This record gives sequence, C-alpha cells and structure tokens, in this order.
Amino acid sequence: MADTPVRDRAAFLQAYDEAMRRWAPGTETLDLDSDFGRTRVYLSGPPSAPPVLLLAAYGATSAEWSPLALDLAVDHRLHAVDIPGDPGRSVPGDAALATPADLRRWLVGVLDGLGLARVHPIGHSYGAWIALNFALGEPGRVSGLTLLDPTMCFTPMLKGYIFRATPTLMRPSGARRTAMIQWETRGVPLNQQWLEVTALGTDAFGLTSTVPTRIPAASAFDALTAPTAVVLAGRSRVLHARTTARRAGTRSALITVHTLADASHYGLPMTHPHAIADIVRATGTGAAPA
Repeated sequence: MADTPVRDRAAFLQAYDEAMRRWAPGTETLDLDSDFGRTRVYLSGPPSAPPVLLLAAYGATSAEWSPLALDLAVDHRLHAVDIPGDPGRSVPGDAALATPADLRRWLVGVLDGLGLARVHPIGHSYGAWIALNFALGEPGRVSGLTLLDPTMCFTPMLKGYIFRATPTLMRPSGARRTAMIQWETRGVPLNQQWLEVTALGTDAFGLTSTVPTRIPAASAFDALTAPTAVVLAGRSRVLHARTTARRAGTRSALITVHTLADASHYGLPMTHPHAIADIVRATGTGAAPA
C-alpha cells in the first residue's frame, strides 16, 4: 500500500464517495477510533429502528449495498462498515486484524462505539464469514443473521473459481478483477459505477490482507443463538448452491436456507435487493439501540 501512487488512491476515493451518495437519502457518516485504526461507518434509516450491520464482500466496498439500503432503510437502521485496510474510507491502526478473535474484538468495539447492544449482521461472501465468526463467538451481541452466498462458512469454494481468481490475487489489477467478476456473473450487466469503484479500489489498494478462513466445525454451531438466513446464489460460480444448502441445513435448527435461482455470487446484493430485504424482515432484527 505504501507504493500506491497518490493519483490512484485519489481516483478511487473520488469514485467511492460519489457512489456512496447513491445510498438512501439522509445517510450519515461516523468514524470510530480503536487500536485497529479508524473505522468508517455509513448510517441510514430511522435511528430508533431495528439495527443491522452490513459487511461487504472482499474488495466490494460498502457501495455494493446501495440497492439494499434504499429498501431496508425504510424500517431499519443500517450501519455499513469499511474494514480497516480494505478499499474504503477506514484507515488501519497499530493493531492488525490478523485472527478471527481480532475481527470479533474489532466488531465489539464498533458496536460499543455505535451504542448497540445487539445487531443483525448481514454479510456477503467474505463478509458473511466475518458475520458468522462474530455470531458464533459473540452470540449475545447478535439478534439475527443473514449470510449472502457465504464463502468458507459451510463448504469450500469451487476449484474452478479458485483457478480463475488466482491471477487477480497474484497480480491484482482493476482490469483482472473486472474480468473475473464478468466471468462469474456470466456477463449479466451489473451497475457500472460499482464496477468502476471496485476496479479502482483494486488498483489503489492492491492485494489487501484477510484473516485466514476455515469452515467452522459442525459442533461450533452449537453456539448459534440467533435466527439465521442463508441466501444462496443459484448461478454462483464460487459455491455449489445445492451442496451448500444441504450442509447449511444440517448445522442448526435456527438456519433457514433460501436459494435465488437466477442470482450470481458477485451480483446477489445488487440484483436481488428486494428479495434479500424481505428475507431479513422475516428473519428478525431484534431490539433497537441500547
């Protein structure tokens, strides 16, 4: 990151800020400081409404939530966080997010800073793994849980996707990331502004570090206490939808599986926001801020 040209970072931030203006009207921003750095949070919806926490996919930025935010902010209080170190407005601190425990401690600090006793996390892809890790490790802070095409939560990623994604991981560039997304979505058009933002984020930030992910053991789900919705993309090239659905369904009686047959992995939050919002409402969001 230290070698990133200033023009690349500036171009990304300009495009990202413009994309975030497409969020629900009245969206506010808040920066929370901790040992892990400064965390940018985007807030929208009635302050007294049930709170949800939005955790985006790797490199997707909070901009991927814009369509869902327009629907869900009508009757929920949304909190979208940029992970320190990832493309976005958060800034890493002295402590690194290196382990699952670090991620849980970071999120506890975020919730405390927001004045939230409990929250309903909604995570996509890697963000879903972060949300599940938090729900299993801090069950008292979670009122509901929604996992969108969750990677490394129930089943491994498909070998074909790993093979296709490797060049982007080894030599990250906006062009390679865009090509990978277009391959995974089978050419179905996505929002061009978001595609530009995620490409610029790859150029500006390069390969950012993630916490090593492992699929939780079946026994780990004994800690799950919140109603959980697993929403799978039927046309995903990242996960095998039917296998993941079967595995998720055996993990806990609290888990309900939904498959959106015509959705792709990367497109899911943007192409099916109303279906996801309805699932979140049916799953429950718990109490308002403490």
